[in-house]
Amino acid sequence: MSFRTALTTTVVTSCALALMAATGCSSGSSGSNISVGGGANAGGTSGGNSGGTSGTFFGGNGGTAPAGGTNTGGNLGDADTCVGETQAGEGVPVDMFAMIDTSGSMDGDASGGGTKWSAVQSALIGFIDDPKSNGLGVGLQFFPKPKAGVPAMCTSNAQCGTGGPCFLKACFGAGLTQLFPCDSVADCPGGAQCAAWGICSADPTLACRIGSPSDPTCGTCTPQSSSICINRDSCEQADYRNPAVSIAALPGNATALKNAINAKMPDGATPTSASLQGAIGYAQTHAQANPNNAVFVLLVTDGVPTRCDTDINNIGQIASQGANGNPNVKTFVIGVFGPGDAMGTANANAIAQAGGTDTAYIVDPSAGNVSQQFFDALEKIRGQQLSCEFLIPKPPPGEQLNYNQVNVEFTNGQGGTTTIPFVGSAASCDAQNGGWYYDTDPLVSPPTKISLCPTSCGMVEADPAGAVDYKLGCGTVTVPK
Repeated sequence: MSFRTALTTTVVTSCALALMAATGCSSGSSGSNISVGGGANAGGTSGGNSGGTSGTFFGGNGGTAPAGGTNTGGNLGDADTCVGETQAGEGVPVDMFAMIDTSGSMDGDASGGGTKWSAVQSALIGFIDDPKSNGLGVGLQFFPKPKAGVPAMCTSNAQCGTGGPCFLKACFGAGLTQLFPCDSVADCPGGAQCAAWGICSADPTLACRIGSPSDPTCGTCTPQSSSICINRDSCEQADYRNPAVSIAALPGNATALKNAINAKMPDGATPTSASLQGAIGYAQTHAQANPNNAVFVLLVTDGVPTRCDTDINNIGQIASQGANGNPNVKTFVIGVFGPGDAMGTANANAIAQAGGTDTAYIVDPSAGNVSQQFFDALEKIRGQQLSCEFLIPKPPPGEQLNYNQVNVEFTNGQGGTTTIPFVGSAASCDAQNGGWYYDTDPLVSPPTKISLCPTSCGMVEADPAGAVDYKLGCGTVTVPK
């Protein structure tokens, strides 16, 4: 019997557009896919005014806004004893940069027919065309990307350079059911042989060892005239920082986005670390140029990292640095995983939590309408982002905002009001109290946005009839110590 094995793919993917609308909450709403391995404020008294004389809630002309983030005059309940000026929270324009995994495993089957990638394509295009997405700023890139100078196909190791070796040999025997590349027997699991491989004429989904005995289920073992370079995928974050489509508002950007999505085919491995780092880098540069916008990254993947730095703790640190950076960029994650892929789900959740978005959205390719599952995840991300990012309150003309006298209140659809406590930063958010924070420390630079912690964001998102308001002039309420 000949040595043969299925041409299965175990490479992972990450494919998802998290698109967001730019309108926000206001006062009334809130191919050759070969597997290669498995209260007292610092500014003074009620005016918070160190240099001027006008204004109860703001520093006067020539005054210096008091420092924020270290308020000690408030605890839960203090806002009720102060009558301040109320101002409706104004949602920020929202921009999303999607880093989409198009590794070879995205070519796997999906429930209802088609592949995981075709289901994701359909959902992305449907979301882009959805009128609710008009006004969203959307850009995207795909991963993996090839190393510079590495050819698409090869016939020798020398042609691959740093992307080699050329996939001309594979491991056979020892119970293997996948095609593992090798250059010598030292690259194979115990007892397996490293040999030139070909395709079975009777079943082109099977690989065979050149020169092995004939097997009716395989037919003729046809040698491959060319193959791929094994290490062709780039691990340079700069390669992923350059977008396939730059961020721009829908519907104007729709054609460019859909053309890029339709032209892409799954292939390669899963360099999650480099691609996420590049995506966050691009998003932060965009945020610096658009300081009033909420900018976030959407990472879509269908497996665990298989290239570059594969340590999930290090990848989580990349997401954390984005969420807590200046400007801060959160990372949402959509994972396309079956119920048995506990590691994939755990990794996706770890990245999302480190990226400031609590948990990943999981799409099960073995159940139901996969495209609809993915579309629903995109809608939830859009709704969450629109409910949780707000512009800084506007002081009267000629006055400065006292950052120690800002409170955020949520009035639900039944008229009940909750004061959301200030927590200082995204890193201080917790599931029990929720909270809000400025995008930058006022001691370092003037903030441009207010963000809600995931728990408070969920409360707002769950009540579309509610409204987020600011109360200005009262000592900022903080979480009790």
